[in-house]
Amino acid sequence: MRFVDNPYSLLSTFTYHEAAAALHGVRRIHPDDLPNLRSTIQQLQRDFPPVAIKEMGYFDGLQVVGFKETEIPRDALLDWCKAKGLKPSLLFADSSPGDQPLHSNERTTLLAIIRALAELHGIKPGAGAYRKEAVVLLKALASKGIAEPCSERSMAKHLSASFKAR
Repeated sequence: MRFVDNPYSLLSTFTYHEAAAALHGVRRIHPDDLPNLRSTIQQLQRDFPPVAIKEMGYFDGLQVVGFKETEIPRDALLDWCKAKGLKPSLLFADSSPGDQPLHSNERTTLLAIIRALAELHGIKPGAGAYRKEAVVLLKALASKGIAEPCSERSMAKHLSASFKAR
């Protein structure tokens, strides 16, 4: 999963809000999400108590000790999740939705998209072995500065499957 898809993938420490959002699958925290996250934030605050700031401050003439939001280390948060039997996909890379097998209708849709894009590029059904067409497609991608999504062999295999799917 790329960073764009998972804003928590590069974090080594989490605030309460970030941890709760990651646990709930929220990629971008919005104020409307906070009521849904509140109970999780409270649980995290109980299990990872905030750290007292040593400086004393004054509020309306009363002396108070300030609290700083605790930063929860990734390892501690992962251990906490395991202890609770949780495996949120935004924290555990191996449980991401992209790693799950495709349903048959998703596979059919993706093959239809591949076929449509191939036909748009001038590839016709019935060629049988699509190795030459795969090479042409990969060269066209390279000329546009687009990284190869797969090898020419894989491309040919998926082109063939897309034309057989109909």
